[in-house]
Amino acid sequence: CVNLTEGRELEQMMMTKKRFNKTGGILAHHAYQSFKPGEVTPDVAHKISVRLAKEMWGGDFEIIVATHINSDCILRRK
Repeated sequence: CVNLTEGRELEQMMMTKKRFNKTGGILAHHAYQSFKPGEVTPDVAHKISVRLAKEMWGGDFEIIVATHINSDCILRRK
């Protein structure tokens, strides 16, 4: 999480929406990145993703970073 407390993400995001009277319209943006099979470990992929999120949006937005490890695009398993 960036600018959120882990375990309270939904609560905090809902409070922010209400605070700014933005309860309709765009709820979230979804960004993604991927890596070639074997290019990085899941841990490294996650660290890169958190750093990217902080650099691009961290100063102004609440962010949740999720790293999916259910495909070969993160780590090739034998």
